[in-house]
Amino acid sequence: MEILNFLNGVYPMSPELINYLSNILKTKTLKKDEYLLRAGDICKNVYFVKKGLLRSLYLKGDKEISKWFMKENDVVYAVKSFLEQVPSLESIQALDDCTLQYITYSQLQDVCRRFPEFLNHRSILTEHYYKLSEERHAIVLYPKAIERYQYLLQNYPELIGRVPAKYIASYLGVSKATLNRHKNMLYGHPKNK
Repeated sequence: MEILNFLNGVYPMSPELINYLSNILKTKTLKKDEYLLRAGDICKNVYFVKKGLLRSLYLKGDKEISKWFMKENDVVYAVKSFLEQVPSLESIQALDDCTLQYITYSQLQDVCRRFPEFLNHRSILTEHYYKLSEERHAIVLYPKAIERYQYLLQNYPELIGRVPAKYIASYLGVSKATLNRHKNMLYGHPKNK
């Protein structure tokens, strides 16, 4: 199972822990555009993306704002909702057909109690995703849209070809037309293409 290889790469696991996790892990599939979580629901599971691409989003008035994108080998959950078991402010939607592996909130708590070694995984992953979150939020430091787009290109180029332009534009806080204009400026394409 990919998640077990991933976790073992984060921090070596005992055979007992590997066996326990392999018995409780479940698989979920999503079709493109299907929601994994809707705002107002409680995030009850933590997911690992085996295949596919998802986005987290929230509503600002009647407008959808993309918060981030998760792809293969990423861990996915609505952080505050999952950790506090409260209704989520964000939704999570599949942008491709997805295959996910997951455990529930109560199973995660149980794994940490039964196998204290797993606290190392939790700590390392929490630090890793906290740093990624800080890096992603650094994009707001760039006052110009073209600088934000260049930051995304330099730091997350794998997203550009996979995420629809309207979602990239919403993440960058620009219109799709503005995003296309900046792409044209960077790549030297004529304006009407």
